[in-house]
Amino acid sequence: MAETERIEGPGLSERIARRVSPWALAIALVVFLLPFATVSCATPGGQGSVGAGVTAKYSGLTLAAGGDPTLQAIEGRPTPGPPTADDRVPLQPFFALALGLTAVALVIAIRARQRRALGVAAFAAAAGASAAVGMAIVDRWLTDRIVATLARQSSPRLATTDPATYVNADLGFFLLVLLLFGTLGLNTLALIRSRPS
Repeated sequence: MAETERIEGPGLSERIARRVSPWALAIALVVFLLPFATVSCATPGGQGSVGAGVTAKYSGLTLAAGGDPTLQAIEGRPTPGPPTADDRVPLQPFFALALGLTAVALVIAIRARQRRALGVAAFAAAAGASAAVGMAIVDRWLTDRIVATLARQSSPRLATTDPATYVNADLGFFLLVLLLFGTLGLNTLALIRSRPS
């Protein structure tokens, strides 16, 4: 039965991977517009230029290209002014790489005729790994910034709190990882099923 299926055309898992992969990767690119990293409003001394009571959200695109976060005041606080250089994050190379690799995976998913599943799986895996490394670096960078702010203020909270608890991965990052590794899984399964037994 498997031999007949292979002669007649692609198997079920390969057909599913062909149909789902372009959509999953296109959505993964759109996900870069969502928040990837958040600095909590509870951060002692506040975030960047705006002080306490403001949450800073960095989108995937902001991390990939560098730029300013979206600032949100907690209820009952005045609306924060525009972000300044203190709030800005420089281009994060691993997120830029993840964005580029996701785009290449999408092109392969749409256009490739030969070894499509292998190409999509490889680029999706590389993009997912790059995003994971990028998040670890951004988390450390933002945490170091909080520590520096607390040290400048000679804050006693520096000794009693873990500044890393104020920096969190956000929804966009988790969706990106889910989409990329889901695409990797589908295409890996298609590769395994298409191998001659």
